[in-house]
Amino acid sequence: MNCLSLVVFDRNGKNIYDHAGVITKVKDTQVYVTAHTNNRLDRQLNEYLAGRNKGTNHTVIRVMPN
Repeated sequence: MNCLSLVVFDRNGKNIYDHAGVITKVKDTQVYVTAHTNNRLDRQLNEYLAGRNKGTNHTVIRVMPN
């Protein structure tokens, strides 16, 4: 059974989700996300959570078909 997986981000630490992406691929232990932002096609999730976004909270949501 296939499902859609989304990841939502709280980038400002206020417990409010302010960005989202779609999980487009999982390879080995790496999760890849695509978002409506420049150069964000199949980018590793850990890249979103590093660098200037360090400390960003995130939640993965799995949408299961009926």
